[in-house]
Amino acid sequence: MFEKREQSMQDRMMKKEVDMNREQNAFNQISDDDAVYLHEREAKADLTRWQQDLADELEELRHDFLGEILIENGWKSDPKIKIPLMNKVGAYKLIALVRQYIGRNLMMSNYNEERIFSVMRCLGVTLVTTLGSSYDAYGINPIDLKMVKLMIMDKVEQTHLRALNNGERRYLNTIAKRVEAFTEHTEPQKKKKLFGFPVE
Repeated sequence: MFEKREQSMQDRMMKKEVDMNREQNAFNQISDDDAVYLHEREAKADLTRWQQDLADELEELRHDFLGEILIENGWKSDPKIKIPLMNKVGAYKLIALVRQYIGRNLMMSNYNEERIFSVMRCLGVTLVTTLGSSYDAYGINPIDLKMVKLMIMDKVEQTHLRALNNGERRYLNTIAKRVEAFTEHTEPQKKKKLFGFPVE
């Protein structure tokens, strides 16, 4: 009788351990799947953020206006440039203008060519008016007015062309699908387990 009770207790303990292992394996499987999913989602978000972050572009344009180059310690005046394209007031005001014409929301828009041409024409008129009336205050040499206008127009046009016919949104959707397809094909086949042991 004592042996039966001991055997029964051992069987129950064994069953509890097997159930506990099964639950732990199921939990680990869910946790691993969630971790992979969250990692993939984070990678997609980082890629999108990087592609749509134009702060560096604006910063580079501002330093180009000021005749500065990037060295190890930061931005410094380029010794090869005797006179910068403009002073700091002009650089900040023109960057503020450019910022209105570029951005994430614009890139995710669906513009046709006519809309882009219209925006570029309006910007051209605004630049001619602004530069023509303020070039002295901005410290711009009249010879450099055309170059300043072209530098700004090029930055704005690049951003608008990303919105041409829903291009940026379509591109990001394609990339997201490729990332998903790639991760699905590269995941190793999971081996089946029974009671925590691999089954062939």
